Amino acid sequence: MKCETLALGEGIFANATLTTYVHDNPEDCLHVPRPAMLVLPGGGYAYCSNREAEPIALAYMQAGMNAYVLRYSCEEKALFPQPLLEASRAMKYIRDHAESDNTDPTRVFVIGFSAGGHLASALSTCWHREEIQAAAGVSGEENKPTGAILSYAVISGGVNRHQGTFCRLSGKTDPSDKDLSKYSAELNVDEHTPPCFLWHTAADPVVPVQNSLLMASALAVKKIPFELHVFPRGVHGLSLCTEETSVGNPDLIKPDVAPWLPLSITWLRSF
Repeated sequence: MKCETLALGEGIFANATLTTYVHDNPEDCLHVPRPAMLVLPGGGYAYCSNREAEPIALAYMQAGMNAYVLRYSCEEKALFPQPLLEASRAMKYIRDHAESDNTDPTRVFVIGFSAGGHLASALSTCWHREEIQAAAGVSGEENKPTGAILSYAVISGGVNRHQGTFCRLSGKTDPSDKDLSKYSAELNVDEHTPPCFLWHTAADPVVPVQNSLLMASALAVKKIPFELHVFPRGVHGLSLCTEETSVGNPDLIKPDVAPWLPLSITWLRSF
């Protein structure tokens, strides 16, 4: 496995890193180009959660994918659209290195958790905006996800918003309605949005399930393919739902929610 942490770039990209989890592809193994997964951990744009980083990358690597973890700008450096520019540049990196990493550039996906889910949804709905592509140094569909997995994602700046996320994106303690609308992914879904896989728990006390429901509804209106799974029980931040990602908290071990991972892998294999 090629595992290394790289600086994403210079200038406005100097605060972000990309960690690669790329298969070695020895000569006696199948050399069909692999799909890739860009992993965006959560953390309310205050930090990038390790529980939603390497364990996720390794899970998709085990499923035959190359994986890349982006640790994007947080706290005062998270002002929108900075993390979105970094996610766009990370997508370009994956496609630029498709040949050397044995990646299929037509099958580059993104998965995000909580605030990382917000970033994944922003990438999915805003990747094509001229000002985003110009600032990120990308063109065409270099930064377009083939599909997005949104895991208990922050989506909406409406009444069900996660306040801390939108405060950090706007740099304001009391974001305006205009700010909240600008950062609400469900309002930005259009014909350019890729298919999405969404999962959430109905009991999530931190990011209400309405976030995923609003996104699913917006996708349905625009006739964008999606798959939605709402599990009845479970706290926020479940990650893989296993002991490995529980950090000793039994509430984060949920065998009845853990099937989200194989369900998502089945979905990915439909592309």
